[in-house]
Amino acid sequence: MRLGARGWDNQLWRLGDDLAVRLPWATQDADDQLRKEHTWVPGEPADRAPVTRGAETGDALAAFLTALH
Repeated sequence: MRLGARGWDNQLWRLGDDLAVRLPWATQDADDQLRKEHTWVPGEPADRAPVTRGAETGDALAAFLTALH
């Protein structure tokens, strides 16, 4: 395990070449941040759900990335 990056509120730790863990940095708000992130988005993680509407998903992702840019 090695430190990959350190931001204002979080650290990214690399676990080998394929995995990473993002953890709150040791600040006064770290406990609250971790609870918030744990409950941030309801539903099933996308990597555990089957792809049922690939074309629509691709369009939605492209629109999101365009807006983000």
